[in-house]
Amino acid sequence: MRIKRMVFLILLCLCLCANLAYAKNWVLAKRSDFMGFTVYIDIDNIVKNADTVIYWELWEFDEPGASRCKKNLCRTEAKISIPRRTRNLESYSYDSSNQEIERSTEPEEWEDIDPSNLSNTFIDIALKYAK
Repeated sequence: MRIKRMVFLILLCLCLCANLAYAKNWVLAKRSDFMGFTVYIDIDNIVKNADTVIYWELWEFDEPGASRCKKNLCRTEAKISIPRRTRNLESYSYDSSNQEIERSTEPEEWEDIDPSNLSNTFIDIALKYAK
C-alpha cells in the first residue's frame, strides 16, 4: 500500500511538472535594473482561445527578497478583451539554490489590469507568439 502511494505521488509530481520540462524557448519580456528583476515568456507553450491566452512567465530577481525567492515561475491566464484581466493558474517559487520554497496549484481570482500595468506587455508578447 505504501509503495502504491509513493508511485502515485511521483506520477502526480511528474504530471504537474510536465509543462515545465518542455519550456525551452524563453524570450525576454522585461528587464528592470532599477527594480532588480528580469521577466521571460515561454513562447513554445502559449495557448490562445477565443477570448483568453495562457502562457508561462519566468521572473528572476537579482537579489532574493524577504521571502528568499530568487526565481518565480507562473502559468498565467489573461482575458484579452477590454478591460484585460489576469490570474495565475499555478506558480512555483525557488530560492538561490534552486530549491522550491513555495507552490500554488489553485487558480487565483481574476484581477482587472490597468492599461499601464506591466502585465499588458506580457499579454502582447504571448499574443504575438500564439499559434
